[in-house]
Amino acid sequence: MYVSFLRDVRKAVGDELGAAPAKGDPRLHRKAALILLWYAASLAGLLTAPDFPLRLAAALSFAGASTAIGFNIFHDANHGSFGKSRAVNTAVSVFCSVLIGPARRIWRVKHNILHHLHPNVGAVDDDLDGRGLLRFAPTVPWKPNYRRQQMTAPFLYALNTIEWIFIKDFVRYFSGRMNAHRPLPPMRLADHAEFWLSKLAYGAIVVAPPFFVMPAVEAALCFFAFHAVFGLSVCLVFLPSHLTHDMAFWEKETGEDVARQLLATANYGVGDPLTTWFTGGINLQIEHHLFPHLSHVHYASIAPVVERVAGAHGLPYLRLGGFGEAVARHFSFLREMGRRPAPAAA
Repeated sequence: MYVSFLRDVRKAVGDELGAAPAKGDPRLHRKAALILLWYAASLAGLLTAPDFPLRLAAALSFAGASTAIGFNIFHDANHGSFGKSRAVNTAVSVFCSVLIGPARRIWRVKHNILHHLHPNVGAVDDDLDGRGLLRFAPTVPWKPNYRRQQMTAPFLYALNTIEWIFIKDFVRYFSGRMNAHRPLPPMRLADHAEFWLSKLAYGAIVVAPPFFVMPAVEAALCFFAFHAVFGLSVCLVFLPSHLTHDMAFWEKETGEDVARQLLATANYGVGDPLTTWFTGGINLQIEHHLFPHLSHVHYASIAPVVERVAGAHGLPYLRLGGFGEAVARHFSFLREMGRRPAPAAA
C-alpha cells in the first residue's frame, strides 16, 4: 500500500510542478532577501535605539527575523533546496549559523537524520527527548515531575534557544554524542573549524555588541527577551506537527518509513498564507516529510495533490486546524502525557 502510494504521489506532484524548479526557486531567494533586510534593520535598531523601550522593541523584532531565517533559509539550505548546488546550500547554511547561532552540522544530524528518517520513534527521534523535564510521548516512562508539565512547558520552551546554542551544541561537540543512544558522526578538521568559527562569529556579531552600546542590565534584558521569543517560536511551530493526540508513536523502528511519515505527522494552517510564509512551510509538515528536498515555496500548491492521493489509497492525512488550534492541541497532549498512566490490566 505504502509503496504504491509513494509512487503515485511522486508522479502526481511531479505533474503538478511541471517545469517549476524543485530547488533554488527565485521566489525563495526574494523572500530570503526580505527576511535578511528585516534582520539587518532590527539589529541596527537594537544597537542604535536611544532608549530602552525602543531597544526592547527592536530585540523582539530581531527575534522574529532570526526565527524567520531559521524557518525559511537555514531549514531549506540544510535540506538542499535553497540553491541548486550543494556548495550554495552549504554556504547559505553556514552563513545562517553565523546569523542565528546553531551549529550547522550537528543540527543536520538531529533534524535531517534522527527526526526525518525516524519521526516519533523513541530513542531515535531526538525531538522526543525532553531530558527528564517533559514527557513528549507515551513510550517515555512516566515520572511524578511530569504532572502539570503543560504549565511549565512555556517557560522551558522560552529557554530552548539559549540551551540549544550555548549549551547543547557544545555538550554534543565535546561528548561526541547526539544523545544517550546516538553518537555524533566523526568530524573532519574542516567541520571542527566551521564549528568554532561560526560560534565565534555569532558571538562577535550578535551577542557581544549590545553589551558595548547599552547598560549591561538592559543588554541582558534584551538578550533574554530575544531568546524567549526565539525559543517559543521554534517550539510552537515545530512541535504541534508531531506531538498531539492524533499522532502515532513507536518504541523502536517499524521498518516502514512512509507509514511513519503519514502516521506521525500533521498539517496546520492549511490555506493560511501568513502562517505558511512565516514558518517556511513547516506548517505543511506532511508535504515536507514526503518531499524534504523540495523548496518550501511549493508546499501550498502540492498539499491538495498529496491529500487527494492519500485519500485514494485510504491513508490518513491529518489536519490540526489553524495555528492557534494546533498549539492548543499540543498543550492538551502535554497535559495528557503528564498524567500518571493507568495500571496495565492483569
